[in-house]
Amino acid sequence: DEVCKKIFMGEFKDVKERDDLYRKATTMGVNESIRLWVVTVKNIFPAKAEITGITGDLASGPRGIWALREAYIPGKRELTVGHLWVWTERTTWNPVGGFTDVYSVDIWRNIYDPPMWRHPFTGQPMPFRVDYKVETAGPAGRLSVPETAFFWDSGMKKWSEVEMGTQAKSKVTFNYAKYINSKWHHGQPIKMADILYALYQAFDLAYDPDKSKIEFALATTSRPYLDTFRGFNIVNSTALEVYVDYWHFVSDYIAEYAHPFGVSTPWEILAAMDTLVFEKRMAAYSDTAAERFR
Repeated sequence: DEVCKKIFMGEFKDVKERDDLYRKATTMGVNESIRLWVVTVKNIFPAKAEITGITGDLASGPRGIWALREAYIPGKRELTVGHLWVWTERTTWNPVGGFTDVYSVDIWRNIYDPPMWRHPFTGQPMPFRVDYKVETAGPAGRLSVPETAFFWDSGMKKWSEVEMGTQAKSKVTFNYAKYINSKWHHGQPIKMADILYALYQAFDLAYDPDKSKIEFALATTSRPYLDTFRGFNIVNSTALEVYVDYWHFVSDYIAEYAHPFGVSTPWEILAAMDTLVFEKRMAAYSDTAAERFR
């Protein structure tokens, strides 16, 4: 667990040290395993011969986000796609703790645009609907976090300025212009408020003692990751700076790590969901919480 956390949190000084951590984790995984599984998976995706533009993904094949966005039949404006299931006993239909089974994920990935995604052929993080600029002081250096930067104080229930002298390993400036100049499905414009609410929601769920007791599984797994964030700073109406204690020798991985929330749901919908889950106690975000409190 310690070795894998070092890999996840970028606690290595170069490629060699990173690779050594992977080798160590793999060796322990093999030596300590109860059994070893060898699996060959064959997925069949039937399609009409006239469909063109399908992009396969290195890891997920036609299940990546590129396939249906690029596929089309020449001369036609619509493409009909069939799916075996819309709901199973594992399906949790919400963007906070849900979408963990393949059936709901297949649908969900094609009705919203993620900020970043992995390149279908190299597997490397890349911009999808955000542009970003990465600055880093390296594995041992530090950047100064401006006094105008802020964080969510779950105890005070407000945005608070960071302490003077706060430092971080890296800074990523995200530009959300490709979101903010668009509209949600129900016609409302996407705003910085949608981004900030998703940010607040992630931190408040993890650090508010009452919320974390309800959604214990989500809170405990996200807290070590969120602990590495040092502050946020609004640059203008479309840009946000994120300061984080994370480094990687490939800057795109820093950007991927520094984006702790999605831009998938209007803030008012997220707020309504929070009311149902934490105030009225009529729903749950995760299947584990639903099982505990049903």
